[in-house]
Amino acid sequence: MNYQDHATKFCLLRPLETKRVAKVPLELLKVFLDFSATYILQSDNGREFTANVINELSAMWSDCKIVHGRAQHPRSQVSVEPCNEDIQIMLRAWMDDNGNTDCVTGCRFVQRQKETHQNREL
Repeated sequence: MNYQDHATKFCLLRPLETKRVAKVPLELLKVFLDFSATYILQSDNGREFTANVINELSAMWSDCKIVHGRAQHPRSQVSVEPCNEDIQIMLRAWMDDNGNTDCVTGCRFVQRQKETHQNREL
């Protein structure tokens, strides 16, 4: 799961074993509570999936709201899709360079690399 703050471009990577609805809300809740993230969540997943995630998340946290964005919509997806592509490339490279297939550990290193690079650009 890639959580990205649109204002700062800060991203958090949370490896998920599956995209089952049961896993996603708990990881989002961790992000929201650990980082005092915004209460507005934008998703390009299908409305049924998103509705189920939000229902689960709302059951845990009633202040959460959602804004739906169309997939590939320029204004809503302009920074998310390139970020997702970068993450995939960086994760594959980390795994190849380290001879390691542990995606969970790889995601942590990739997140650090992205943030270190982002901070240098500021």
